[in-house]
Amino acid sequence: MSTSLHGYREYAMELGRTAPRQGVDPLDTARYILAARNALESDIY
Repeated sequence: MSTSLHGYREYAMELGRTAPRQGVDPLDTARYILAARNALESDIY
């Protein structure tokens, strides 16, 4: 399989709005691991 870039389009930032994160932040490693192992009351998702 082979891929190549043929160009790009500018991205409109107002289209890129996302919903706020819910659950445990994956950057908080300790809490994320505990949540993934169901050791916390809150879920990771």
